[in-house]
Amino acid sequence: MDVSGYDESNGFRLFFGTEASDNLAFETGFVDLGTFDVTGTSASVDAWGVDLSLLGKVPVSDSVSLFGKFGLFIWDVEGTIPGLLIATDTGTDITYGFGGDFEFGEQWSGRISWDFYPDVSGGDIDVISFGLSYKF
Repeated sequence: MDVSGYDESNGFRLFFGTEASDNLAFETGFVDLGTFDVTGTSASVDAWGVDLSLLGKVPVSDSVSLFGKFGLFIWDVEGTIPGLLIATDTGTDITYGFGGDFEFGEQWSGRISWDFYPDVSGGDIDVISFGLSYKF
């Protein structure tokens, strides 16, 4: 993840969803956007939240589909200096992105995606992720 004025960070997302059809799905997930060190200081910012998204999917083959997503991101941010909480902020904003799912086997698939979280406490956060999903 890359945010202007902050060092890069790593995060993760755990999500659950359901497919309404071959072309439509719904997802919700917990997103930990990571801890960003404020450039030139000892301060850092932690960001996380919950997203609710609608996915439009286009099957490209029997095992590959592309998707675009749009939804809401309910976020929380904490700014700290070592040992001291100095600021908190919360909000709800849109999120969107696109990616691809690559099925291997009946229940497993890999995912590559780009997600954008605009205006999280005044900053825009880009996320490029790689993951696995399991279909029940």
